[in-house]
Amino acid sequence: MAQNDGGREMFAYSSSRFYQEGSRGSTLILFLGIVAALCVLAVALVTVLANAQHFTSRDKARTTAFDVAEGAVDVTMQSLSTGWPTESNPWTNASFTANAPAFANTFGVTYGAAQGDAVWVSVVDDTSDSPWDAGNGTSLGNGRLWVDAQARVNGVSARIRAMVEARFYEPNVPRGVAVCSEGRLLSNAAGGNTASGKNKIGMQDVSIGGPQPVAIAIWGLPSEDPPVPPIENSEVAWPYVDQNPPGMPHADELITPQMITDLTLIAKQTGKLFENGALPGHDDFYGLCVVKAPAGTTITLGQSGGGSNPDPYNSPTLPGMLLVLGGATLKLTGNTQYYGVVYSEGEIAADKGNPIIFGMVVTKGSFDMRGVAQVIYREDCLINLNHQFQTSTKLVPNFWRELTPVAHTPTPAP
Repeated sequence: MAQNDGGREMFAYSSSRFYQEGSRGSTLILFLGIVAALCVLAVALVTVLANAQHFTSRDKARTTAFDVAEGAVDVTMQSLSTGWPTESNPWTNASFTANAPAFANTFGVTYGAAQGDAVWVSVVDDTSDSPWDAGNGTSLGNGRLWVDAQARVNGVSARIRAMVEARFYEPNVPRGVAVCSEGRLLSNAAGGNTASGKNKIGMQDVSIGGPQPVAIAIWGLPSEDPPVPPIENSEVAWPYVDQNPPGMPHADELITPQMITDLTLIAKQTGKLFENGALPGHDDFYGLCVVKAPAGTTITLGQSGGGSNPDPYNSPTLPGMLLVLGGATLKLTGNTQYYGVVYSEGEIAADKGNPIIFGMVVTKGSFDMRGVAQVIYREDCLINLNHQFQTSTKLVPNFWRELTPVAHTPTPAP
């Protein structure tokens, strides 16, 4: 019995020891498993954090690139507000960079760079007729353009496209008057009813509905002794031109003070206002030109000495307006052909050559044609003024979109 009891005790001791050692092995295996799981979790966590940081950085770069592209569109709209492109005045890279120094400094990007952070802008017409919204090359088309901008920041690009349209000031110049003068109309050349003479006031058959009578509205100087007729030579008019008809308008009814204020502001914004002694050069008379100069100053429209070739300013579809304010004298010289409206608060006098105004002449003083000048009324030159003087550029609603970035630099329109 004692031997059996001893065997059982030895067996129990051995079993207990085996159990304890087995427990220690299980615990070690469990510990190693936990450590391995923690390592896997740590690696996964690092990977997740790295990926999250990568995506956050990429998303931030994309957001910045999107902001840069949007800013590029705004800068381009500002550029287009002061220089809507035409075939004779195309949009170029300089149109962007001239308005972009502060933009580049703010975003730290370079326009058109091949590498690194960059921004590209392309401006094209919304139709296939012309790249510059110029219709047939002489008009402004529908006044809409596409602006395509793409920016790259930290290797991530964003691209947007927006349609923009030009907003214009509409002077709505009253029609039906070829010449209006608060002073006298001086004409010492023989008149007649043909276009061959030099000293003529007439009209071209471009009025709505065909030839219609237009007026010469001359108010004349205060009564003198002996009386002086307002119109020196009554033969100056062609057919369809009535001299001093009833109800003729004054100068400030044709070119109103509010119109002068509005056009002066536009000229200042576009660099076409000349004052404080500054006088326009030959090329400054295209489009809108406003000159402020006191009496005793002479403003010359045209090239002195002339020549046989015409010297045209503007066109019937792209007419201009010339305002001479402050009492200066406007001198017409050479073989100048001006399409649009000529207005002066002082005298207007012809000099040499054969200057022709196609449209309308209005003056607060006298108009001395001196045997060489002509005024040919063109109604289209007055109507088309409503689509010439741009005041701003606006986004066209529902024509803004985000596009897939391109792999190459978009080639700006030439």
